[in-house]
This record gives sequence, structure tokens and C-alpha cells, in this order.
Amino acid sequence: MQEEYTKETRKENKTTSGLYEIVESLVLAIVCVILIFTFIARLSIVSGASMNPTLRDRDYLIVSNLFFSYNPKHGDVVVAEPDNYHEPIVKRVIAKEGQEVKIVYSMDLGRYGDCVYDVYVDGVLLEEDYAFYDSFNYLYIAPSGSHWTKTSEGTLITVTTIVPEDHLFLMGDNRNNSKDSRSSEIGFVHEKHIVGKCVFRIFPNTGLVR
Repeated sequence: MQEEYTKETRKENKTTSGLYEIVESLVLAIVCVILIFTFIARLSIVSGASMNPTLRDRDYLIVSNLFFSYNPKHGDVVVAEPDNYHEPIVKRVIAKEGQEVKIVYSMDLGRYGDCVYDVYVDGVLLEEDYAFYDSFNYLYIAPSGSHWTKTSEGTLITVTTIVPEDHLFLMGDNRNNSKDSRSSEIGFVHEKHIVGKCVFRIFPNTGLVR
């Protein structure tokens, strides 16, 4: 009788120990996930078509901030939370503090199609194989704000500006349908408002963000 009781007790203790290990593992996993998404990365969702075709509406992104020490680089796709805008934005870093941005575009759609135009940084034409030109939308392509200098020659319009200290100039890849640093609603984005770099797209098109 004593032997049966001992076996039963050992069985119960083993079951309890197994459950405890499972709970402990789950708690540890949850803590790890919380730490990762607090200090290393976070999940973001693309809203809208401003980054087509690089990113699509409702794409899920892993955004890396690596202990809040991320240093934005030219060409990076980033998530930002401008203090003067009502929602986070996903855009590409075009220029950094002290750099001159020059955009040359044309109002002659017969010449430039759907307003394909050139972007220069410090006088160097950017090679932008990621850029996409959707239907013409003057609201988005025409830079606004007193910091822009505008000149025109025929149908060609040139606008230039200098990025202020600690700020970034951001643009969406879908150039004719992106509200970005060209808009007075967003303008230059302070580096402290950069959430992180988009490094991985997990749904629906899994892969690296380039």
C-alpha cells in the first residue's frame, strides 16, 4: 500500500514539475518577445500606396531600432513618427542634414509621361531603380513651404532646399502619390522621430526590404 502511494505521489510530482517547466518556458518566451520588440525591433503595417512597388498596402514589416541607436543611411526604408503628422509614415531616406536636394520635373506630360523627374543630392543625380511613377498628382509632387527655392524654364520646374541639422529628407518610392518631405504637412523629419529601419517584410510577400 505504501509502495503504491509513493508511486502515485512521484507521478503527481512529475506531472506538476512538467507543467511548471512548460509555464516557465512560456513566460520566458513572452519576456524575450517583449524585450525584442521593445529594444531591438517592432512590427509595423504599411498603409497606402506611397511605397509601391517596394511595399504594398497592408504589408507587415519588421522594423529594427537596435536599442534605439539606429543611424539612418541614404536609401534606407524607415518608419517615422513626425510630431506634426497624425500617423506613422514609411518612406525612403533621400538626404541628411546639410545636404542640398534638387528636384527637376516638368508640367509637359507629353515629354515626361506621368511626370517622371530627376532628384539630385548635392548636385549628384540619384540612380533610383526603386522609384515608381504612378498617375500624375500635382498635390504630391509639387513641394510646398518657404524653405524651397523654385525656378522655371519653359515647362521645366526646378526646386531646391537644404536639409537642416539633425533632420532627414524622406520620399516615398511611388513618387507621384506620396505625401512626404515635399509636403508642408510633413516636411523635414527630425532623426529622433525615426522609429527604425524596415528590414524584413513578413506578409504577404516575405523577403528583405531593399
